[in-house]
Amino acid sequence: MDKTFPDFPLAARRILGALALFQPHWNVSGRAALWWWLRRVPPLIGQLDFVWHDFDDLGELHDRVVRTLADAGLDIATLYGDSQRIWLGAGFCGSTCLLSLTAEPGPLLEPPQEARMAGVEVAVDGLREVVAAILCSLYKRPDRQDLENAGLLVRHRVSLNRGLEDARDRNPDLVPLDFAVGLAHFDIEDPELSEITLGRLRRYQEQVVFKILASCAPKPRTSRRR
Repeated sequence: MDKTFPDFPLAARRILGALALFQPHWNVSGRAALWWWLRRVPPLIGQLDFVWHDFDDLGELHDRVVRTLADAGLDIATLYGDSQRIWLGAGFCGSTCLLSLTAEPGPLLEPPQEARMAGVEVAVDGLREVVAAILCSLYKRPDRQDLENAGLLVRHRVSLNRGLEDARDRNPDLVPLDFAVGLAHFDIEDPELSEITLGRLRRYQEQVVFKILASCAPKPRTSRRR
């Protein structure tokens, strides 16, 4: 089934088409993957997250992606990042899209699923993979997109416990208690955001922090019958 987003930006559609045959092939993660796996994800997708598994770093992939998109008529700017994750800004015919490129050296947690998005055949990371990636990213560099993605997981009653275990396997420095404290202090205020959006983000922030703290609680002992 072709899941075409009603509000999918033209720039994002152009990116998908331009990179459809790019090698080595990438997997879709982030919000677009959540939209595929969960039922009540808002259809507006303003960011694309592409992952290359079994890669220690992006290396020349960054430059090759930029050249491919530029050749497809997109205006591309490298915004920020490091050797394992880089954010790009893309523009096409007045439309814009944020694009993240990630190298994931760890093994796949579960197989991806073949899907069709906006007329393009793609591989979508499994939900377990997506949860771990969202939590790792939110811990390393909190932003509103990852916070909202984590909030959508809680809203859909996706347990964060296993995701935190997977995230800690990939980032041994991740301490859930420190994660919760840091996320609780993450400033989401922005005068450009509506009160409705801010209210939703605050609720997500509280819910995600609570779920992370709950994962730190000691498990009750089960009493043995004599």
